Amino acid sequence: LYRDGARRYAFTFSRAQEACTGITAQIATAEQLMAAYEGGYEQCDAGWLADQTVRYPIQIPREACYGDMDGLPGVRNYGVVDPEEKYDVYCYVEDLQGEVFLAQNP
Repeated sequence: LYRDGARRYAFTFSRAQEACTGITAQIATAEQLMAAYEGGYEQCDAGWLADQTVRYPIQIPREACYGDMDGLPGVRNYGVVDPEEKYDVYCYVEDLQGEVFLAQNP
């Protein structure tokens, strides 16, 4: 998930695409987000994908992270969203240069 350093949900669809390009990545596809979910990735933050849908992956449902799946794990999907609405963005890069730091929720 990529987010503006200053705030949550700051990107329109076009700005989301630019944000990923700016970090030498591309906006993720639904298939890439699903693969990440199947690998154990979880993030309770809605983000743009390449098909102009907004989704987020949840492994352990909890209050405020239920979405459209009635308390079951899965990838939440808001469907195709107005491109002027603001969300975070899921970016994808095939090969990483440097180090990866994973944040954990408290």
